[in-house]
Amino acid sequence: MRMLRNEKILYQSENKRFTLTNFRLREEKETSFGKYIKSMMLEEMTASEMRTIKKNKVLKWAISIFLCINGLVYIYNHFFITAEISKFFFESNKIPANAALTIFYISSIIALALIWLFFLSIKRVASFYAPGVEIDAYLKWFDDDVREIMIGKVEQSKTDRINFLNGRIEKNEID
Repeated sequence: MRMLRNEKILYQSENKRFTLTNFRLREEKETSFGKYIKSMMLEEMTASEMRTIKKNKVLKWAISIFLCINGLVYIYNHFFITAEISKFFFESNKIPANAALTIFYISSIIALALIWLFFLSIKRVASFYAPGVEIDAYLKWFDDDVREIMIGKVEQSKTDRINFLNGRIEKNEID
């Protein structure tokens, strides 16, 4: 990161992805296509937010897969008794009880795996907003110290920067 004149680093994350200086907040990470960089000047920052992100789509898939597979077995056994295709696959007009139980277990395992993925997808995010820019800092779930340090330092730095700029403007108006 190239520093501006009179710029000092106030906080830097362990992996050096997030850097807070007395002038700006910067996110920088390596991707397969080069560096990904977002930067916002502190005086332009309009809001900060601590939120939880969940992938509800995974939970919906888990429930849908379980209900659809087992619903199809139920419908097939109760409404398609005369289907000739069932004789081809199961040698009878119904899905046998042991095959239905196996299907139930497999669908349960798939649903539980998707539910587990849902719980693993829950993340805490500290978001900082400026016009046209949003920086999301994904934080450890239980690490309250990192969350408090990150948001507190950004807010304090913004206040210090605005006070510095106001003092500079007032000084120039007096001259």
